Amino acid sequence: MICLLTLFWLLVTIGVLVTTLATIYLDRLLPKSMSNLVTYGKLIDRFADNTDVTYDKIFDSFVAKYLSLPKKYFTHFYIFSLIYHLIIITLLLTTNCFTNTNHFSSDANNWCHHYVDQVLLPLIGTTIDISFKQILNVNSLLLITSIIVQMSRRLYENMNICVFSNTKINIIQYTIGFAFYLSCGLALIHAINDNNTTENNYRIIFSCLSFVAFLVASYLQFKSYQILANLRIKKIKDDNKVVTYDHFIPMGGLFDLISCPHYFAEIIIYFCICLITGFNILWSYLLVWVIVNQTLAALLSHKWYLKTFQHKYPKHRKTIFPYIL
Repeated sequence: MICLLTLFWLLVTIGVLVTTLATIYLDRLLPKSMSNLVTYGKLIDRFADNTDVTYDKIFDSFVAKYLSLPKKYFTHFYIFSLIYHLIIITLLLTTNCFTNTNHFSSDANNWCHHYVDQVLLPLIGTTIDISFKQILNVNSLLLITSIIVQMSRRLYENMNICVFSNTKINIIQYTIGFAFYLSCGLALIHAINDNNTTENNYRIIFSCLSFVAFLVASYLQFKSYQILANLRIKKIKDDNKVVTYDHFIPMGGLFDLISCPHYFAEIIIYFCICLITGFNILWSYLLVWVIVNQTLAALLSHKWYLKTFQHKYPKHRKTIFPYIL
């Protein structure tokens, strides 16, 4: 099924894949300004060793000055996403916006449903007719719970655990981040619409096991961010104080096996959500984006670790998938 949402993520995924692979393997042949459009934070090359006034340097300076935002703005994604998803869930539970009620509701409710369908049809490729039983379906409840847990936890981590330096992200990455979480809300509606009101016991067991795996992956990601944050903080009296913004080699947890366990956990988290939906088509496209994006980010980070710490960096450590890549 190709609709506007799936087409958008297909094009974005291909574009980021091609650009990032070129950055990783053809970095000496490509302008640095190109690579700086797909990198952020510590990975951005600001041409400190380049004294020549070149097109690349001018373009990079323009991006840095006018099209870059503090990396700590990642927090905006989760503030928006949590509020946005709570609004969607409230609408699902309290209104007829997503329910066809021709037989017994007012003309106003039918009008609302009609125009919601007109908006959603080109975006997600189907009209929506969600009954209350579909919302109370075990799979739907597990899906809703997973999304709220994920957004709430990531918001907490960004506000209370992560230690952000003065590094930047560019406006393209910032926009794609909002587009992803906006798409998650649409995919949530689509997945609930697809749920059958007659529940299959095997499907329920499978979804519950997927939810347990989701919780385990969430815990692993939480611990990974704690380990990264602890590299920059020190307990002074009864309070934790940031003492440095330098980068160090993280140790402990899954960091003993891979360079980016937080990216690995992100993939597992969205894979589990996709399992709960029964590989809903929209969630499947979003999962592909998560896998490609997180894997490419891990490859760039691993390359940076090897270049920065050289022989000090553990040689046995893989990039993102333990014992594999």
